Amino acid sequence: TFLMLGIVKEFLKKYEDSFVMWFDSEAAISKDQLIKMGLPLDRFIYVPVNHVEEFGTTLLKTITGLEEDPNR
Repeated sequence: TFLMLGIVKEFLKKYEDSFVMWFDSEAAISKDQLIKMGLPLDRFIYVPVNHVEEFGTTLLKTITGLEEDPNR
């Protein structure tokens, strides 16, 4: 988790108009941890999921919504 958060931080630093959606099934991160690492919370979307099926459903809804309205 720590390694991936570091990669995400560098990605967001390099691509200033981007965002990241983080699907978490293990409750492995906290808002305090994101703040301490210096992640821009306005471009980090945290999505807790309980199981793989919920992940798939949420991801599909998100992609469908972005296809319908890319400015979302």
